[in-house]
This record gives sequence, structure tokens and C-alpha cells, in this order.
Amino acid sequence: MSEPEEQTAPNDDSQATVDRMLTLTDGVVAIAMTLLVLDIQIPSAFGPSAGDLWRVITDRGSVFIAFFVAFWVIARLWMAHHRMFHLVGVQAEDLMKRNFWFLLTICLVPFTSSLMGSTDQNPLGVVLFSVNLILANLALQWLRWTIHRRGLLRQVPDPREQLAAQARAVTVMVLCALPIALAWVSPSLAEMSFLLVSAAEVPGRALQRRRDARADGAKTRSDSGF
Repeated sequence: MSEPEEQTAPNDDSQATVDRMLTLTDGVVAIAMTLLVLDIQIPSAFGPSAGDLWRVITDRGSVFIAFFVAFWVIARLWMAHHRMFHLVGVQAEDLMKRNFWFLLTICLVPFTSSLMGSTDQNPLGVVLFSVNLILANLALQWLRWTIHRRGLLRQVPDPREQLAAQARAVTVMVLCALPIALAWVSPSLAEMSFLLVSAAEVPGRALQRRRDARADGAKTRSDSGF
């Protein structure tokens, strides 16, 4: 008979250690977001008219799109990480180690987004960026699994929030995988399709409303005696 997994007991340093880990995560995310702008360089030469400058800028449109997409995606990943950790009150060494895997994927985003922006006609740039995002989301789910498996939460989360988080995770994975297929048809369209990640909340909210409607219907039937 296998022994149960050792549980992590709270101690005085637990919350301080969690806070330090989150501070490090915030710093890495902030640096990664800042590094994205380094690919937007001032044009070396352009004509005297505004039209000449505008043409130079539009010729680098793919770089601007890659910057916006990568910035927004990192922001979404940080928000998901924040939602996951705001109830964590106990630290565990394996949680810290797995958080570094998440940070590794974040550190790669400036490179893969730069590759996507500079090779707007090459599908491989989009594919590598998409794989980067999929790995980042897998790392987030690994963290979520660790938190629940080890019982590191200060309180039981709201079932509605758990449902929304699960739906959001599945939606994001699908939306990050979609550009891989589109890249071989149109790399530019695939690059733009990453913006669909902003709609990742929609399925979760729909499931929440459906669950609430069922709960209200069941309560109404119970109150009416049926």
C-alpha cells in the first residue's frame, strides 16, 4: 500500500516566501514586456514628407503587430498567474521549481515574438511563437495542479471561479494552437489570430451563467414544491 503524499504544513515564513516568489515573477514579467519594445527601432532613413515616414512605418507593420500580440499575451498570462496565486498561503519547494518553468517560457516570448515579426512570410516564426505560448499555458496548468494537489490554498475556491478557470484554460490552449494551422496558409493572418486570446473569458462566463440558471431553476422548483 503506497504512503499518502506528504502534506505541506503552514509556517511563519510561508506567506513571506510566497510573496517573494510573486515579486520575482512580477519582475521577470515586467522585464520581458519591456524587452518587446526593443524590436521597434526608429527607421534609419526616410523622406521629407509625412507620407514617406508613414510608408517606412507600415513596411514594418508585422513588427508592430508582433509587439502588440506578445505584450497582450504576456499580460494575459500574468493575470492568469495572479488569479491562481491570490489564495495561495502555503509554499512548497516543488511549487517554486515549477514556477521557474513558467518564468522560462515568459523569458522566451521576446525572442519568439521577434522571430515572428521579422519573418512575417515564414510560417515557422508563427509556429514557434505559438508553441511558446502553449508551453507557457501548460506550465500554468502544472502550477494549478500542484497548488490543488498539495493543498496550498488558504481557503476553498469558489466553484464558479474554478469552472471559469478550467474553461479559460481549454479555450486559451485551442486559440494558441489555431495559428499553427493558419501559419501554413497565411502567416500574417495567423499572427493576427493570436488576438483571439482576448476572447478566452467568453466560454467560462457562458458556463457560469448556465450553471447559475440551472441552480436558480432547481431552487425555484424546490420552493414551489415540485
